Amino acid sequence: MGDLGAIGDVQQTWTQLQDQLPSWLNMLAVVMLGWGFVLWLFGKRFIRPSLTLIGLAGGALLGVQIGKAVDAGPAVGWAIGGGLVGGVVAYMAFRIWMALLLGLALGVMVPWGVAAWHGEPPPTMSPTGEQIGERIREQIDEVMPTDPTDVDAEVDADTNVDSSGDGADAPPWQDQMSDVLSEMTAAWRGWWGELSGVMRSLVITGAGIGGLGGFVLGMMLPTLAASLMASFTGVLLLVSAMSKLIPAWAPGLADDIPSGPRASLVLIVVATVIGAAFQWTMRRRSADK
Repeated sequence: MGDLGAIGDVQQTWTQLQDQLPSWLNMLAVVMLGWGFVLWLFGKRFIRPSLTLIGLAGGALLGVQIGKAVDAGPAVGWAIGGGLVGGVVAYMAFRIWMALLLGLALGVMVPWGVAAWHGEPPPTMSPTGEQIGERIREQIDEVMPTDPTDVDAEVDADTNVDSSGDGADAPPWQDQMSDVLSEMTAAWRGWWGELSGVMRSLVITGAGIGGLGGFVLGMMLPTLAASLMASFTGVLLLVSAMSKLIPAWAPGLADDIPSGPRASLVLIVVATVIGAAFQWTMRRRSADK
């Protein structure tokens, strides 16, 4: 009985946590809002250090793997050496990184903008706060039984699993990930199949022009590319956070905000340009001092 009582207390705690999920998601949106604001106006200065840290970590992991493969020397030495090489390469290759990132961003956003402006935006699979909360609750319910008295039945079912099969069933999160990927693939195929031949040509041309133009701009003006990338990332975080917070905290205001593909496109482009211009202006002011 003591074990059942303890399990009941745990289940009650889980239930309380489930009830608080919406507020947790709102707090996460607040964090996204603050970080998005920082990236929007000041993110350029974090780009190069972040890339250097990524190169440092990646180089250390690669060094450890190389050390295991050649079986020579301590793993710590390989990690330190690989980290130093990775960090230096990432720092020196800042221009190339900016060219690749900006090319990728424009290669995606230009065709999306073309399709959105003509009223045929690609499908989005962004879940709402309620959908995220529901998925988390489903995961909790699968781990913790709803009724503590069902624990013995759960244990008996687990002990009676046939071990002669090829292996255990895939974890629930893998099944959900597979379902999400299948839904996204089907949605994108359906969207592409409904586009006219002219629109398909515009989308493909826009992707090529955006990708090539972004790469060239990043190679020529890496600092400007860093400002654009930081501002763009910040704007996406701000838009995502506000889309969660406004319906929860100011539902009346949600009806007054323009919505739709064109409005979203204009908002993202204008806000990105404003943020990049502000960061570029701050850079010029710092250089004049």
